[in-house]
Amino acid sequence: MDHVNAVLAALKGTAPVLAIPVEGHAPVCIRAKLLKGALKGVEIDSVEITETRWLKIKGHAGNVHTSCSIVPMGRYEAQARA
Repeated sequence: MDHVNAVLAALKGTAPVLAIPVEGHAPVCIRAKLLKGALKGVEIDSVEITETRWLKIKGHAGNVHTSCSIVPMGRYEAQARA
């Protein structure tokens, strides 16, 4: 599955909690404000979902390379916020 396209699609969402699909597992739920703030002005190069279900995103903004790791919300916490 192409996680870059899934993250780009999630960035366009308007819900307070965004879900990124993971093949064979429940989706990774992330607060929209956190994801959009971390990737503001960044062009995404690669997205990896680790075994612990963390989202590792690598990208660049101009000549500066950046990476971030985002811990997903718990499933029950995501349901309570939605």
